[in-house]
Amino acid sequence: MQQIATQEPMIKRAMTIEEAFMKSENDRYLYELREKGRNDYFNAISTAEKRGEARGKAEGKVEGKAEVARAMLADNMSLEITAKITGLSIEELKTI
Repeated sequence: MQQIATQEPMIKRAMTIEEAFMKSENDRYLYELREKGRNDYFNAISTAEKRGEARGKAEGKVEGKAEVARAMLADNMSLEITAKITGLSIEELKTI
């Protein structure tokens, strides 16, 4: 690395900055705190997105069942048969 640094001024500069950074315990601590906060933020966003997707899928399934039930009831199918096929309760079907 030292050999490359002598040939490339930008690498030498980066290595000098890294050495100074590694010597400063306070700077390193603050850097680690910033990185932890950044990672926590992105993890929270990712978790929220996953929860939203899961909730959306569940709501979509319920809405899909309700749509099928409406069509069945519109075709004069009995509540019992509609409940059996859709998995919805008779009480739920009465509110549709």
